[in-house]
Amino acid sequence: MAADLAVRSLLPLQILLYLNQWYYIFWLIVESLCFVFKGQTLPFSSGVLAGEIILFIFLFFLDMFRIFFATKGNLTERIFGIVVSIILTAPCVGGSLYLLIWQHYVLRVELIINAIQLVFILLEFILEIIAIIVFARTSS
Repeated sequence: MAADLAVRSLLPLQILLYLNQWYYIFWLIVESLCFVFKGQTLPFSSGVLAGEIILFIFLFFLDMFRIFFATKGNLTERIFGIVVSIILTAPCVGGSLYLLIWQHYVLRVELIINAIQLVFILLEFILEIIAIIVFARTSS
């Protein structure tokens, strides 16, 4: 009976997800200010800045969904939420790499904040794999 009451959710994953939620709000503000700065001072081809802003907004919402599913999966100790989060990790990494490397103009502050975001994603990915293993072992 005591084994049924054991908490299997990962505290380090939950702490990292919580910190990433707050960091992502900071990232949103800084990246938005960078886009305003670049739009005012740097020459862009037609539609390039708008495309990058649309990608930036899409990436923000996609990563918030990734964090939401990981949080719910970890707290409810369900593999499904963690798996959805892992699936959403690939496009989030791709979008972050685009903003880190392949953007039309990349500012130094963008290098720093997007590199930190990639570190968050990598650490969460590793802890999500561990969570799936823990949840799968104890559910059978």
